[in-house]
Amino acid sequence: MKRIPIISKKKIALAITLLFIMLFAYASITKVRDITYFQLQIGQSPLGSAVAGWVAWGIISIEWVTVALLIFQNTRQVGLFLSVMLMSLFTAYILLVLNFSDSIPCSCGGIISGMGWNVHIIFNCACIVFALIGLFLIEGKQTHRSKQ
Repeated sequence: MKRIPIISKKKIALAITLLFIMLFAYASITKVRDITYFQLQIGQSPLGSAVAGWVAWGIISIEWVTVALLIFQNTRQVGLFLSVMLMSLFTAYILLVLNFSDSIPCSCGGIISGMGWNVHIIFNCACIVFALIGLFLIEGKQTHRSKQ
């Protein structure tokens, strides 16, 4: 019987990285394509309409910075760390809105906006776990390199 090859840590880390590149690129493109609606959704949130434009473009910009960091191997660790932070903030925002707001707008883009709130929270938590795994794998690889 043949042995099944084990997927290398490098390939797993790359797959996780590609997942986040696609996720943040897709999310930001859908937000830009309908920026007026995105700003309206943010304006209906507890943040209020006074800062909706700034927040909308800030989120889009941070998503693109994250994509750029993830593309390059020497900045990938920072990109994954930023992915953990973004997904954690998005999850905290959802939980706050669900528990403390009368209006529950979803300012996510595309397919993600069609998720129910429980599925959305599970999806975000899974993304956080994947990003942490990617960070662990990249961190381990860099520590191993520095010992050589």
